[in-house]
Amino acid sequence: MSVPMKNVGEKHSLAFDVVMANEGNAFHSSTGVFMVPESGLYVFTWSFRLTSGSYHSVELAVNGQSAGVIFSAPTGGAQSGTSATIVIHATKGDDIYLRTKENNVGDIFSNGYGHTSFAGWKLFQ
Repeated sequence: MSVPMKNVGEKHSLAFDVVMANEGNAFHSSTGVFMVPESGLYVFTWSFRLTSGSYHSVELAVNGQSAGVIFSAPTGGAQSGTSATIVIHATKGDDIYLRTKENNVGDIFSNGYGHTSFAGWKLFQ
């Protein structure tokens, strides 16, 4: 993500305007959805940045169901980067994406000093 997302609400899907690699074109940057091209074991990792006074939970959703979640709430003028990695079995056609949870305040930050990001890869079938 190259720019901050302002005042992100509840259950808001995160889209990513910069795509570094997309073999097979299974990731759709405009929606932030990775559509699983074949069943198997996958690794997903995500990170997000916040500034002081903001707080957010960001979850990895599989077909609308939470598979993992991280929370950040920096204070005292600090910025915070938070990340998570998860291994899941995914089935061909599953939609996997990041979204905010409820009770969020502030912007999700992304700039030249650090980016909000999402990545995934298949381990094996």
